[in-house]
Amino acid sequence: MNKSVYQKMQETGFNHMVGGGDPREIGRQNFTAVQFLTQLQPDMRVLDFGCGCGRLALPVLDFLSEQGSYVGVDIIPGLVKFCQDEIAPQHGNASFLVSADRNDLYDKFKLDHGQELPRINDLLELGEGSFDVITAFSVFTHLKYDDAVSNLAKLTQLLKPGGKILLSCFLINSSSRELLAAGNSSTPFGKDVQQDKQIYFADCREPLTCVGFQERELVMMGHDSGLQPFVTYYGHWCGRPPRHSFQDIMVFENLVKLPAEFDARRYLQLNPDLPFETTAEGQLLAERHFLEHGYKENRSWK
Repeated sequence: MNKSVYQKMQETGFNHMVGGGDPREIGRQNFTAVQFLTQLQPDMRVLDFGCGCGRLALPVLDFLSEQGSYVGVDIIPGLVKFCQDEIAPQHGNASFLVSADRNDLYDKFKLDHGQELPRINDLLELGEGSFDVITAFSVFTHLKYDDAVSNLAKLTQLLKPGGKILLSCFLINSSSRELLAAGNSSTPFGKDVQQDKQIYFADCREPLTCVGFQERELVMMGHDSGLQPFVTYYGHWCGRPPRHSFQDIMVFENLVKLPAEFDARRYLQLNPDLPFETTAEGQLLAERHFLEHGYKENRSWK
């Protein structure tokens, strides 16, 4: 089944629309990054923000168990229709939706495809605290600064406690600046990339073709949304030796906070296997246990 879907991605031109290359190989590479950098498990719930024609969807769905699920969202109806027609029928735990978001680079592809497609007007319609892992491959590479801030904040709200967001991006830092100055990059960022800015646009006819972020700015953007860096993997886009990813990959983890109504005594009552007393010190240890382990283990706390 998958082989014919990959062929159709090429034949329809949808694969070219989302960057070209071998769709099977790109899907495999992206899935490997998701699996190992986010610690993806078969029973998890995954949101693929900017799912395109389903290059990542196929290997993710092959990996997930019946207890896991996948939601793909894109702003281009034709891509969503392709995924609905070619992928969803084979996977009962997959769904694909059209987002009402706009983008100056991709709005020209929003053509009428003659049928009503499932749509969302706002990402939060997907349900706050619903996803273990959220991916956004080659999405933030085409966003204006304010859109990036807004999208990251909303994606954070969709995460379960301790969930992870994976972004592929172009990170501007001392290492990439040095390689760009030496002319080693295949991505056409201009001289202003050496300046201290929040965001950088490549020297292309359409500015959103390639967008780069000051690395520390993207970290702060995540922190403002309630995220902390989990792992960063630097790609070879700027002239580094060949690596497993062309773009840089930054994974954020949701900062886990004690619910306002959390009661340590009640937590200990509901979980008698925990070796903590109901003293003040024991309650502090119970709170720490919940933050580090309890929410992941779906332990009762109220």
